[in-house]
Amino acid sequence: MTVRATTTFRKLFQPGRIGPLELRNRFIMTAMGNNLVEDSTVTDRQIAYYEERALGGVAMIIAGACQLNQGAAKWNDLTMGIGEDRFLPKLRELTATIRRHGAVAGVQLLHAGGYCLAEGVQAVSASVFTSGHSRRTTRELSVPEIRDIVEEFGVAAARAREVGFQLVELNCCSGYLVREFLSPRTNKRTDQYGGPLENRLRFLLEVVAEIGETAGPDLPIVCRLTGDEFLEGGHRLDEAIAIAKAVEAAGVAAIDVTVGGHETGIPLTPGMVPPAVYAYYAQQIRRAVHVPVIYATKVNSPQRAEELLRDGKADFVGMVRALNADPFLPRKAAEGRVEEIIPCVACHQGCYDQLFSDKPIFCLANPRTAYERERRVEPAERVKRVLVIGGGGGGMESALVAARRGHRVTLVEQSDRLGGQLEALSAPPGKHDFRALLAYLTSEVHRRGVDVILGREATESMVAHMHPDAVIVATGSQPAGLPIPGADLPNVFSAHQVLAGDVDLGDRVVVVGGNAVGVETALYAAQRGALSPEEAVYLAAIGAWDPQTAIERTKRAREVTILEMLPRAGSDLGRTTRWSTMMAVRNAGISLIAEAKAIAFEPDAVLFEKAGQVQRIPADTIVTAVGARPNDGLAEELKGRVAELHVIGDATQPRKLVDAMREGFLVASSL
Repeated sequence: MTVRATTTFRKLFQPGRIGPLELRNRFIMTAMGNNLVEDSTVTDRQIAYYEERALGGVAMIIAGACQLNQGAAKWNDLTMGIGEDRFLPKLRELTATIRRHGAVAGVQLLHAGGYCLAEGVQAVSASVFTSGHSRRTTRELSVPEIRDIVEEFGVAAARAREVGFQLVELNCCSGYLVREFLSPRTNKRTDQYGGPLENRLRFLLEVVAEIGETAGPDLPIVCRLTGDEFLEGGHRLDEAIAIAKAVEAAGVAAIDVTVGGHETGIPLTPGMVPPAVYAYYAQQIRRAVHVPVIYATKVNSPQRAEELLRDGKADFVGMVRALNADPFLPRKAAEGRVEEIIPCVACHQGCYDQLFSDKPIFCLANPRTAYERERRVEPAERVKRVLVIGGGGGGMESALVAARRGHRVTLVEQSDRLGGQLEALSAPPGKHDFRALLAYLTSEVHRRGVDVILGREATESMVAHMHPDAVIVATGSQPAGLPIPGADLPNVFSAHQVLAGDVDLGDRVVVVGGNAVGVETALYAAQRGALSPEEAVYLAAIGAWDPQTAIERTKRAREVTILEMLPRAGSDLGRTTRWSTMMAVRNAGISLIAEAKAIAFEPDAVLFEKAGQVQRIPADTIVTAVGARPNDGLAEELKGRVAELHVIGDATQPRKLVDAMREGFLVASSL
């Protein structure tokens, strides 16, 4: 990999060392599940997934997690196993593939502890408790059992070395067994493994010593630690620093710092979280130790990674979701092609939502993720004239993929700019990363030589005049109307109109419809015009306001109410983002009236029915978020009139952006 961008990224592409290993740069793909495993065995699909990231230029891939055995250590069947001989051939193939492309192959070892989901096995841990993640009640381990598990770690590390892994990482975070020993929240023991931190550390230090003795002292060990559990009764930064010092003294080669865990009640990685905001914890630990520190929570761009290194917050930067979006992120940054990097939009839809639903991962921004061998972009056998109608996410994705294959592509968009609903999608709080996706798609469409025609509505006669070989209709959808009295009043708007920024909201807003669009529009309405976080910090810093007042002024600028017919709002939000989104709704002071049906709109109010009673709520602005219907008129007109017709995205059925992006890719790659 040729590094050309040394001025911009003078730290990122410096070689670094972890123990005896030399790494070609400071990018590390840290461990995260992908559910590409079958019966705890590595698959060809998983190998292809990691191979693409190794080709993309990361210095090290920590594959993981990898459970010690199939008993109480087991998390689930979708997590790699290493405790039986049947797992070794595919593990060996995985490490050979990673190393062949110049990346160091590491693996994360874990014992599931209270998170054990194996059938017919009781979860075990430091003490008895009920896991908020697995919902299982643990059994307290005896001292002989603890010593057996210590030996299992040593055996697993030796097996890891045997199959070609060059480094092992111990999962001491998230909520698995090691952290359950470390945390005073879950470790209530009164023997030599409980009580003061020096006792709670004993299990981890014994594991480190056992790995050194069993697998050899020159196999580097990394400990992935939680800088702060963010849980009542859990350990905080001061203990994390003490743990880091202790494992350094025990001989670990590096410390990988994250925060929180699967049960933490604050957002860690969704869009509302500022990039790398938790790097402070890595910085404080780095100041206390002499071994390299890796930071790996919400780092989604090479610019942010470089900044962390320059500011001394970390020695290496860990990424996963950014590499799901673009496995070639390091290579593109090194070659000065930053504008070509596919951005992670922090949506959770294809990663965390899938993982915690026991399904294989995918990526909204990159339809090839986890389909690296099946979804290749190959040169077309015959060059075609391809007409794409609609410049939203799906339309642009299909246009640029078709152009990459060598087709002559024209894209027609009736508005004066590309993006479709992407711009409105990026308007709510926590959705700003979608602007980066819009910028990427727009740039790539032009860079790939697509002939873009803006401000022109496509018609049947226009299509006939252009004589295309293939037509892709990506005309999207439009808001569904609400057929009730007053729906045509001048103070009634669709959510899309509000998110486009074209509406004067007034002081009282009622959003009718508590689906994902309604909830996010309510957040946008509440916060538009409120004090920005930067303004709040400044006013608090100069003493104009006390900090609490400044924070309160950032939460909302007006009264907002959501009316939802179902028992709860946000039912169609992702599994791992709904709770944080609804927390934001509460923090913004937005009122939610569930099981309520709007029956009429008035110039200054909404009438609704709840529990058989008609009620009235004042409103300056009324916003409808009650679904959408496809813009399929042109598609219907073109049926039977063009040689090859494809309809994608909301033009077939209103769904999510990820569906339009995937369909755009698949259609264009098959032309």
